[in-house]
Amino acid sequence: MGKLLYAMVCTVFCCPMQAQRGIVWDRTNGKPVANASIGADIGGKKSVTSSDRNGRFNVTFPFKQLTVSHICYRKKHVTSLCDTIFLEPETHEIQEISVVNEEQKWIKEKLRHVIKHRKTLYQTADRCMSYEYCTTNPSDSRGYVFNSRGQMYVPSLRNMEKDSIYQVCPFENIVYSKDTTANVDFLQLMLYENVVAEMDRKFLRRHLFREDKEHESPDGNTVRLVFRSEKHKEDRGFIVMDTARCVILEAGRTTGLECNLDEKISPFMLTILSSMAGLRFSGWTIDNRITFKEIDNVYYPAHITYRYHERYSIKSKPSNDGKHEERLSDKEATLTLKPDTATGDMSFGRYYDIPHEPHATIIYVERKRHYQNRMAMDQMPRVYKPLQDTAMQ
Repeated sequence: MGKLLYAMVCTVFCCPMQAQRGIVWDRTNGKPVANASIGADIGGKKSVTSSDRNGRFNVTFPFKQLTVSHICYRKKHVTSLCDTIFLEPETHEIQEISVVNEEQKWIKEKLRHVIKHRKTLYQTADRCMSYEYCTTNPSDSRGYVFNSRGQMYVPSLRNMEKDSIYQVCPFENIVYSKDTTANVDFLQLMLYENVVAEMDRKFLRRHLFREDKEHESPDGNTVRLVFRSEKHKEDRGFIVMDTARCVILEAGRTTGLECNLDEKISPFMLTILSSMAGLRFSGWTIDNRITFKEIDNVYYPAHITYRYHERYSIKSKPSNDGKHEERLSDKEATLTLKPDTATGDMSFGRYYDIPHEPHATIIYVERKRHYQNRMAMDQMPRVYKPLQDTAMQ
């Protein structure tokens, strides 16, 4: 969960203090952009708000420049507010499927083959790979960027069923922040939650697939499939498949609030949290992309991008005052993996677990091993550098 974001009051570089209203709009597709982050940094202190489901927002803090961002759009910087802020979609944005009756029989036959033979196609053996990792947290009031590189233990799919998990041995950790209180932040979910890992027969039943006829195949065997959920509008994605080998080369999925509430939290737990803590979600978007590379006739993750937006409120303390605290979490991460050919010194001398962390609103019993690992990660060697030394934008 993100930290509570307070509106900061500043007397320098000030715009008028009255609330300024606007709307964030998708220039290409002509629709409002919900859950866009609108923030400013004045004197080293950050203030953030976000757009509602209709794209509307209020800015109640002073600013010299506003940064408008969303997981599916290019960032935009504005020095003054007009009625509408237009955002351009990222080139890889997943478009909705407008035609639902074109699903061909061969598509799900191929995908069922992938499911059946997944353990012989993907991560058939444990492997040590070189990694480069970066995460940013635009909603952190201090500002935050974390870069890491080193070696990663990538478990086989069979061993993952036996509680074997991803592990990292960093050669270098750099935290870009305004102070030295920020910790290292590996986003565990990006390693375990992707279309290929989550695909099963239930997934196939719940989604409609069709071929993207505009995709240009480099060899005649590669096709691009697009899919969407029959149940949730904001659940859609794409798959790039080699139909000759029946392997998925690249995949992506975007899920919205209703889908994530349905899949990530049990109704019983959501009822308990709503009753006890007053938990109310107003936005929850996850965007996950993964690309695979063939190594010795087996496919391993090569590049992953993970973007996470969450906006919710809980009862303030004391809980009987009836008020709610608004909270916002925005995180973006990228991971690149390559076959390990380095023979350099493993200077930190140990591997750290990257367990499959449950979503923050799920109550669970943490295993002793993972607890000890979390304590060790708090002490993981790292170098702090001023935030301005890296390009957050």
